[in-house]
Amino acid sequence: MALFCVNRSKTGNLVGILVAWPMYPTRVKVADVLQARGWQMFNLSKRSKAHMAGIDPRLIEIAALAITLTVIDFGIPMNGGLRNATTQEILFIAGKSKCDGIERRSNHQTGKALDFFAYVNGKGSWDRLHLAMVAAAMYQAAIILGYKIQWGGLWKFKDFPHIELIE
Repeated sequence: MALFCVNRSKTGNLVGILVAWPMYPTRVKVADVLQARGWQMFNLSKRSKAHMAGIDPRLIEIAALAITLTVIDFGIPMNGGLRNATTQEILFIAGKSKCDGIERRSNHQTGKALDFFAYVNGKGSWDRLHLAMVAAAMYQAAIILGYKIQWGGLWKFKDFPHIELIE
């Protein structure tokens, strides 16, 4: 069993992870691990951070850690965070949601859900493989932080660019 402890700077940025295997504690700098694996460390853009305004702080933490763990860059689309009933209804009418925002409310309306897109070769991607890799980083971040999430890619009605908190 491995134990993880996330180390943050005074500004809240991830600077390292303490990985403790039984009898072999090791302090690892995230940037060193990524560089050794040939990965580039990504950052959430100001726009993506703005699109998360009003959602549950745990989802913000998960996304902030996931962006440092992922091998695929990602962002948060305009309506990927908190939504009001009108926005939810518009997405329902457009066929982009199963929830109408009134009779069937979305977890986006309570701030408990987050949508994302992969960012590959300078463009947004909704390719299932790319989204699955981002979702894996989201799960990894949630586990490290001690939160439970579910990914829409595992549902009967597939919603690949979606995660939500499990209470």
